[in-house]
Amino acid sequence: MANCPKCNNRHPFLKVGFLSKIRNKFRCKSCDTIIEADKSFLGVLGGLGGSIAGALMIWNKEIFGNQPLSFLMAIASTVVLLIIAAFIQNSYINLTIAENQNDESFKEEEIKIDSRPPLPKNATRVEYLKNKYHNKSDSELVSIANASDNEMTKEAQEAAKKLLNERKNIT
Repeated sequence: MANCPKCNNRHPFLKVGFLSKIRNKFRCKSCDTIIEADKSFLGVLGGLGGSIAGALMIWNKEIFGNQPLSFLMAIASTVVLLIIAAFIQNSYINLTIAENQNDESFKEEEIKIDSRPPLPKNATRVEYLKNKYHNKSDSELVSIANASDNEMTKEAQEAAKKLLNERKNIT
């Protein structure tokens, strides 16, 4: 199992088993240390898995015979091999403490994306939708506001327009 090199906390399979050569860092929940995985191991395992999966997809008829479900069998075999590779990675990966502990270039699942303001008691439908749409981009709000009546309710359009106006007044 993959343990933190600093506090020896065990990390979940889904966090360590699917690390890649590009996304090879994560933060330990226990000691708040940024942990880095061995990129060469990840690269070899990913390259090997990708080449085997590609071979299964290309030569599925030769491997599984000329059956109607040969491509489906190739996809199922690829998924099974992906899970096996993740278990191997989780078991044999070398984790180290990252040199730069201030590195925030990786995305962490625990970051709270939802920064909506609190919803007032007895909120109207428009206030509820404004709160729901709070984290949407301006382009998404414009498409909601300009949608036809069949696609969006009047309340949704009104909430999107109010949010856009509030954002214009702030900046």
